[in-house]
Amino acid sequence: MDRIDNGAPMDPESSLGWRFPLRRVAFREAGQLLAASVAPFRAAPLRLTGMFLLLWIPIVAVALVQTLGPFLSDIAAAVAFTAYTSALDAASRSEPPDFKHLAVVVRFGRDKLVLLMLSGLLPILISVLLLCGVWGVNETSQFLVERYRPEGHPSPAMELSLRSADYLLSMPFTFVAPVWALYRWSGSRSMAANLLACWVNWRWVLALTGFTALADSVLIWLRTQGAELAPLSDVAGIVLQMLTLSWTLALAQRSFPSR
Repeated sequence: MDRIDNGAPMDPESSLGWRFPLRRVAFREAGQLLAASVAPFRAAPLRLTGMFLLLWIPIVAVALVQTLGPFLSDIAAAVAFTAYTSALDAASRSEPPDFKHLAVVVRFGRDKLVLLMLSGLLPILISVLLLCGVWGVNETSQFLVERYRPEGHPSPAMELSLRSADYLLSMPFTFVAPVWALYRWSGSRSMAANLLACWVNWRWVLALTGFTALADSVLIWLRTQGAELAPLSDVAGIVLQMLTLSWTLALAQRSFPSR
């Protein structure tokens, strides 16, 4: 992964910063990021789409498990999307993505895999605990049952609270997928690099989180407009997730030094 040099590298005061010579990616590079985000799908559209669906379907299925579904789903998503990021990176380098790229997570050490799973678990877990504190345990439990029931009708107020908390708490883990997929660092070093990258490029983290929150709101509204629009909402959600992962990878490739 070659680093784009059109921008000064970060010069932090801490010793941690010197170990990760990151650069701030300016908003004027949005055009380059967009081109880099689309490039993998132009190189291998069918393979990348098939791989994503292969990973996405189990994530959705796990979410339907009673009580533990939301937590297991987010853990599975953290692992699966990291594997998918490895396939995206291969396609961006004109290398045909295949299952050996998805298997990158199998080679993680225990500490690295545990931290990866925690990055998916902690935002939703803390968000649910906050709901319990504000709304009560019984109300939160009923809300979660309705939220993950196919024909459920969760409370709009609680849905907004949960999503807002989840978005905010997920921000410190924005660069987990590309860092875990691209670098052979230990778990602690990988998490430190991720956190520093979020700090250096916090404007992009805010912009990406805000865009995702807005897009998700539009897709949720679309589903309420009739059952015939539900498939369209699902397809748009899949496309959004694929492009978000590719965008984050492109952003990381411009933030971190060459491998």
